[in-house]
Parts: sequence; structure tokens; C-alpha cells
Amino acid sequence: MANIKLSNRLQTIASFVEKGAKVADIGTDHGYIPVWLAQNSIASKIAAADINYGPLEHAKRTATEYDVFDKITFRLCSGLSFPESVEYDTIIIAGMGGELIQSILIDAPWTKTETKLILQPNTKIQDLMEWLLKNGYSVDDVKLVKDAGKYYQILIVRGGESHLIAKESDRLIHPLYFKKRDTLLYEYISHLLNRYYHAINGMRAAKSEHEELHQMQKLISELETMKEEVETWQL
Repeated sequence: MANIKLSNRLQTIASFVEKGAKVADIGTDHGYIPVWLAQNSIASKIAAADINYGPLEHAKRTATEYDVFDKITFRLCSGLSFPESVEYDTIIIAGMGGELIQSILIDAPWTKTETKLILQPNTKIQDLMEWLLKNGYSVDDVKLVKDAGKYYQILIVRGGESHLIAKESDRLIHPLYFKKRDTLLYEYISHLLNRYYHAINGMRAAKSEHEELHQMQKLISELETMKEEVETWQL
């Protein structure tokens, strides 16, 4: 039986799972990560959960195709609401909005104990970051990944003492990216700036409220400063 091939995004997420971990993949969709973990004997226990029947059935078919169905527990549920979820020490929540990730964690406060969270929000990164740091979580590691022309942030989060981040740009791009000198950082900041330049031109044309425009200008200025810092790494 051939091994399943993961996209760059999913492979990077899976790489953060430690050998022997008990892993729950929330919003598993096609079940690719659980199948890869099972095929490579990475996790000692694996759950694939999804709120929708269709994706979960697809995940079951994927597991059957790669002959690991009996190594994965499948749960049709919202977030971490299945009874034995507390038995898993590593939780993957990837490919959904930051607000939805936040709501899943609100309903699972036990994740602030010894749980490792591997989060990959698609949207509302600043809001999710602010909520995490205000609610007993700390960001232990970060990683940028590019897949099919799109950029993704992967956040490794655990319960523990956290330090609030004042600047919105630091909530959007965590200071750990600079500490690690992430190789995609310059490219990612340039991408964000291009997006925000376009957005602010639209706001000016629409004569948006002064405060909204001011906040966007401030964020752009902070990102430009970040970009200048990264540029010095090449000197």
C-alpha cells in the first residue's frame, strides 16, 4: 500500500506531532493528516472529528483506501465535544477561521492543561492571537508555510503564562517569527503590504471613517518597519 502524500501545508502541520502523541484532528475534512500519522506510526492514538457528515465519511473512505481505518477513531461532532476528547494530548485545528478556533477552545477549557495545540487559522489571526494571550495560552512556536501560492501561519500553543501584545502588527505576525528568522517572513510581509495598500486605496476612494483609515495606516507603517528589519538580515 502506497503512503498518502500530503500538501506542503498539511505536511508542515503534521511535522509538529511528536512521536507517541495522542492526536485529535478537529475539522478533519478528508482525514489526510490522521491517515498520514497512522501510516507512519507517529501517533499512539488518533481521532478524526468533523461537524459535517459528508467530510467525515470522506475521511473514512480515505482511511479505508490506505488500509488504516482500524487505527483511527471517527467522531461526528462539533469541535472537541466528543466525550473522550480529554484523553488526547495533541489537538490539531487547521483550515478554519480564527473565530471558529476560538469558539472551539472556549468550549474546551481543559486544553489549558498539558495539551499541545497545533493551530492554523485562515482568517482573523490578530483576533485569535489576542484571545489566546488573554485567556491563559502561550505561543511556543510559529511557522510560515506557502502552499499553492497561499501563505499560512502555524501556531504551536499551550496553556501557560502569556504576555499580551500591544501592537496589532505583532498580533498579526508574532515576534517569534523574527526570533527564528523565518525564511518566508520577508515574502509574507510583502504579500500583506500589497494587500493592505490595495485595501487602503479602496477605503480612501470610499471616504471611510477617519479612525478606520488611521488604524489601517498605522498597521501599514508597522509592517513597513518590520519589512525593513528583515531586510537587514541580508546585509
